[in-house]
Amino acid sequence: MNPSRDAADVASAQRPAVAAMGSQISQRRSPPVSLVALKAATDLNDILNALNLRVALLRHRSNSAAPTGTDMERVAGLVDKAVECDRNLQDYIRAEELVGAIRTALYEQQIEDRVRVRKANRE
Repeated sequence: MNPSRDAADVASAQRPAVAAMGSQISQRRSPPVSLVALKAATDLNDILNALNLRVALLRHRSNSAAPTGTDMERVAGLVDKAVECDRNLQDYIRAEELVGAIRTALYEQQIEDRVRVRKANRE
């Protein structure tokens, strides 16, 4: 038996597990960008909803024939566009989180499969 070859086999067998542990440790350091972006998008959505409610209240109180009614319509249209952009951003972030979770699961499955194959080859 070659002792240096056995050590190399052990090191190569442990490499995927060490890489997986390293990626888990780095994930614990800071939240993923998608979570930070999702929180920002959610906060923005709350602000836009509050603005939308205020515009609706002002529109209700104002006379529709007055020039401020036209201004209110413009502001309401801008808020609606911003809300739509925010919703699209949130949908995109959630889709990216799902893709990331799928990739992680596939990567973990590949590691498990490699370890099983190496164990089977040794036996």
